[in-house]
Amino acid sequence: MERRRDTIAADGQFHSYEEWARLGPLPPFRSAVFIDARGRRCLTHRDFVRAREDGAFPVSYFWEATPETKPPGKS
Repeated sequence: MERRRDTIAADGQFHSYEEWARLGPLPPFRSAVFIDARGRRCLTHRDFVRAREDGAFPVSYFWEATPETKPPGKS
């Protein structure tokens, strides 16, 4: 039996708190930088709750890269 894998839109955003709660804490998202719709950085669970309460979803995500690090999936 094939296991269904949860995915999100490829647009670099979590569109709801529930979507983030389901997938955000998992790799590769654990190492991502999250910014809510009001431009605030989300670092802790409390920041995501604040974004939900303030209507600041979607939360965008990206990876910061330096010459020593590369985004997931890049060789």
